[in-house]
Amino acid sequence: MIRFTKMQGAGNDFVVIDACRQEVPVNAVDWKQLADRQFGIGADQILIVEKPQNPQHDFRYRIFNADGAEVEQCGNGARCFVRFVHDQGLSTKKKISVETTAGLIVPELTDNGLVRVDMAAPNFGSRHQGFVDWEAARRLGKAEVEGRIERVELASPAPHVLAKLELDLLSMGNPHAVLFLDAPANDAMLAAFGAYVCKHPVFPKGVNVGFASSCSCVSSNVVQARHLPAEAALARLRCLPWSEKGRNHACRFRRVGAISGSSGPAGSRLS
Repeated sequence: MIRFTKMQGAGNDFVVIDACRQEVPVNAVDWKQLADRQFGIGADQILIVEKPQNPQHDFRYRIFNADGAEVEQCGNGARCFVRFVHDQGLSTKKKISVETTAGLIVPELTDNGLVRVDMAAPNFGSRHQGFVDWEAARRLGKAEVEGRIERVELASPAPHVLAKLELDLLSMGNPHAVLFLDAPANDAMLAAFGAYVCKHPVFPKGVNVGFASSCSCVSSNVVQARHLPAEAALARLRCLPWSEKGRNHACRFRRVGAISGSSGPAGSRLS
C-alpha cells in the first residue's frame, strides 16, 4: 500500500508520493497504469519525493510522465513539490535545495503562500544535451546555428496552415522546441503540429513544443508537452517575459503561482 496526494499547479495535475517515510518500489511500479484516467488514479505526472543523494541537499525529486517515462524537470511539479513537503511536515525551510535529473533547483515558498521556482537561464546547447538528432535534422529538413541559437526546420504536415516549421531549440532542464508565430496559435495549429513535433524522429526522447507569439512586452506561449495526450497538453498556457525579438533574448524564466491538493495530511492510499 502506498500513500499519495493529488495536487495541481496551473492545470497540470500530479500524483505526489512521499518516498522519505514509506517504502516505494519506484522501479517496479507501473506508473503508466497509475496515471491512466480510466483505470488508474489519473495524472499528467507522478512526482516522487525522496531523500537526497547528497546530504548537503534537502530532497531528491523524480518525475514520471503519463506514459511511464522518467523525465528531467517540471516547473509546475516543482511548485507542488514545495507545497507538499511543507504540508506534510517534511521541511519548514522557505527555500529548499532539490536534486533533479537535470540538476539542482532551489524552489521557494513565499510569505504570501505562493511558490516560486527559478527555472534559470535557458540552455541553448541542444546538440550537446542529446535531445536532438542533429544528423537526422539535416537529413529530414534543415539544421543550423544562428549566433548561439540552434534551429531545425521540418516539413509541415499541414502546409495549408503553415508552410514550414522553424523551431528554436533550448532546454529549461527538459527539452523544448519553440515555434514563433505572428499571432497566437489557434486550435488548428495546435492540433496539426503539437503531437507531430513531439514525436518527430529528430527528437529521439520526445520534446515539449512551444507556440510563441509576442507583443511589445509579453509573449503568449502555449506548450504541447511530450508524453501527454494532445487534449491534455493543449490547455497549458503560460505568459512569460520576453523581448520584441524573443528569439535573441536570454531571459530567466520563473513560474510563480498558487497550487492546490485534494487530500489532507494523511493522503489517500494506493494498493
